[in-house]
Amino acid sequence: MKILSSAILGLALAALAPAQIVPPPLQFDLPTQPFIASSNNFPFGGPLMRYQQWFSAAEWQAAAVNPVRVTGVQFKAGNPGGQPGKEVTIDVKMANTSFFVPTFDNNLGVEKAMPAHFSGTVLMGTATPGTFPLAVVFNREFVWDGVSGVTVEVKVFNNGNFGQAYPFDLEATFTSFGKVSRGFNTTSPTAASASVFSSGQGLSMRFDFVDGITHPFSSGCPGGGGIVPTATTSNGPPMVPNQAWEQVLTDAAPNAPAVFALGRSRSVWGEAVLPLGLDFIGANGCFLLVEPMWLRSAVTSQGFGFGDGVATIAFPIMPDITLRGQAFFSQWLVLDAFADNGLMSTSQGLIHVVNSF
Repeated sequence: MKILSSAILGLALAALAPAQIVPPPLQFDLPTQPFIASSNNFPFGGPLMRYQQWFSAAEWQAAAVNPVRVTGVQFKAGNPGGQPGKEVTIDVKMANTSFFVPTFDNNLGVEKAMPAHFSGTVLMGTATPGTFPLAVVFNREFVWDGVSGVTVEVKVFNNGNFGQAYPFDLEATFTSFGKVSRGFNTTSPTAASASVFSSGQGLSMRFDFVDGITHPFSSGCPGGGGIVPTATTSNGPPMVPNQAWEQVLTDAAPNAPAVFALGRSRSVWGEAVLPLGLDFIGANGCFLLVEPMWLRSAVTSQGFGFGDGVATIAFPIMPDITLRGQAFFSQWLVLDAFADNGLMSTSQGLIHVVNSF
């Protein structure tokens, strides 16, 4: 392990990245193959409705691997297709969902109180088999957290046919058990629960996404006053290049030594399994969350009370395109004699997925 100077810390990402990188695509299709394709006109060719479809965490992890910012969703045409599209008025919302139940709002978590990711009127293209006749571009990105399943909700307020169902073939599956489920109610786009709820069934969708994201994971342990330090970043997302990018620690003990740890894994460190309990050094209740391949020391700012300490580390991202799509993990550890264990506190972890301009 090494303690890095500010001048070379920003090179750590390049040093940790593999030499040869094939940038991941900016789209992925779900559900994953193999499945037996069928056709379905719901939700857009159906009556006015509230429709939800759930993809398992394993499905998203197979496609996206790391947290991403979803910028839109497309719906795939099935067979025989051929119908011209109509103008539909819809809301589309997405949510991280660990479970899927008939009560719609229970599948949305915190997103149920948030604006839709898309709300408006769109014109569907012709349902040519294998194409994507409806592409919805979000005006509010959806952030997948990297560990949860995902619910996609569509509310159809106007189906372009005076509320009457019509044929519009979309590719669907009825054999994807454990991968997808869906529920819908054709009485109203604001219905509270699904009148039809089916496991293994759902539409084929394509998700447009971008990397360039920092997302928290796990939790830290408290310092003085019971306050848990918080790890954040500043000056935008992790992009290639972003020479102004910084790692920030807040809510820490004031005037205290701190260490910033960066690594390529949050599951193993050599032969040790992460998270690693730090009881063996006297930091009872604290855990090392990341592989500490690179370390940088700092001292938090002066303050008058618990949690007043702040530290900032310059972390310039070099113009190295091989970083595109790479994931790195970080955490802060703070020496704090007022912590319950009398030694230290720690922040939650952060996963950083790099994008390029």
